[in-house]
Amino acid sequence: MLAGAATKDLELPLTLTLEEVQRGGEKDLTIIRRLADGVSGRLISVDEAVAVQLTPGIREGTRIVLRGMGDEAPGRGCSDLVLVVREALHPQFERRANDLVTCVSLPLLQALTADSILVPTLGGGSLPVALRGPITPETVLRVPGKGMPVPEDPGRSGDLCVRFRIEFPSAVTAQQKHQLHAALQ
Repeated sequence: MLAGAATKDLELPLTLTLEEVQRGGEKDLTIIRRLADGVSGRLISVDEAVAVQLTPGIREGTRIVLRGMGDEAPGRGCSDLVLVVREALHPQFERRANDLVTCVSLPLLQALTADSILVPTLGGGSLPVALRGPITPETVLRVPGKGMPVPEDPGRSGDLCVRFRIEFPSAVTAQQKHQLHAALQ
């Protein structure tokens, strides 16, 4: 590297949960930087606390640049710290652009007869949703405005898309078969 040339930026992944992505706000991190010792000029590793502002709905791959917070090269100053947003996998939800997708298990009877169901939300709660007719394995229910915030349009959110896994009984008696046949003809 030439004298006076810029120091190489310090690039690190910033892995966020879907809850953190949805909420946005401030995230406190501890980073390890290499800084020149004021006496000897040798590089030493230093732990440093950094507060990062997250826009609600921030997207995977977004690069957050913190000027002068990277490593230092003697005589050249500090590089920038570049945090690259990564989304952690979630056990129940998947992000698709601004929408959240989840799958709900329903017993067959409820899939055929329920007027409403409780749908899980990313925050850990549930939302009552009215049903219009029977639910099939191909049904996708859209709940407008309950997905991820749209970073470019504050106040707007994507949808919550609910897919269904229909649970069939493990056994059906002859009498139940007869009743089902009569009811569904």
